[in-house]
Amino acid sequence: MKKLARGMGFGILVLACGSFGFAWRDIQVGKLPSRRAVGSLTGVQTTANLGPEQVFKQAYNQIRDSYYRPIKAEELKFAAMQGLMASLGDPHTMFLPPRAAEAFSEDTRANFSGIGARLQADPLGAVVVSVFEEGPANTAGMKAGDTIAAVDGKVVAGKAIDDIVSKIKGPEGTSVVLRLLRKGQNQPLELKIRRARVVTPTVESKYFESSQVGYVAVAQFSEPTAQQFDRAIAKLEKHTLKGLVIDLRGNPGGLLETAAEMLSRFGENKVVVKMRERGGQEEVVRTFSGFLHDFNYPIAVLINEDSASAAEIFSG
Repeated sequence: MKKLARGMGFGILVLACGSFGFAWRDIQVGKLPSRRAVGSLTGVQTTANLGPEQVFKQAYNQIRDSYYRPIKAEELKFAAMQGLMASLGDPHTMFLPPRAAEAFSEDTRANFSGIGARLQADPLGAVVVSVFEEGPANTAGMKAGDTIAAVDGKVVAGKAIDDIVSKIKGPEGTSVVLRLLRKGQNQPLELKIRRARVVTPTVESKYFESSQVGYVAVAQFSEPTAQQFDRAIAKLEKHTLKGLVIDLRGNPGGLLETAAEMLSRFGENKVVVKMRERGGQEEVVRTFSGFLHDFNYPIAVLINEDSASAAEIFSG
């Protein structure tokens, strides 16, 4: 960094001296320095007469061709589109590069090929937050709290969580070997797990015997969420229920259609939300017929500042 700073300082000094000498020649004859000539000297062309598209293209080409290190054109274009969306000042409108868009689509489908576990970042690799009850990771013996230190023999310490997840996922029927660190064991564990089609659980339930209250937590509104909600309610209603709590805290939303489908358990052909488009047209989303459920007990819905989108619509 010190070498780079000295080099930049010398370049700026030469540029400044050259510019001053060039400008002084014009001043001596009673003229203002030529803007175009100074621009030519500094390598910067005037943009006064250029349109926004031309200015963008000029800047893009200069960064691509002259930046001190090679830049991928694709990354520049994606960054430009992200900036374009950010300029709208709307935190709910954003651009997702293809890889992130595919991950988001997979998340809303809640259906993918993998091992069936939720992971979070850790300095040593990735910590297993939960293991899906019906997933291959559970069958192989993985437990919540395990730390994944290596994938197929390659250490993943310090790697981004998205990169680790992408290494673990793969075609259905193939296998991945994970090295696990487990509390209470001095030696790492090696698990070979056969990847399978996994449906992410987005609904969890619990029955409180002492108060006879059922609890359902909905993590997000994905394609299978309504069916998982139905199964959770059916399981709870095997007990005597004096009340039900639906927990949407931290739920970022998801599919509006799923929220409408779940609300169809509470009312038929009711307005879920009205949306007014740019041209003034109004779109109305309603609940469906044939899904009404008899909730003969009081219901409370929990939300917080992180409940958004479809979660807000459902709670409303």
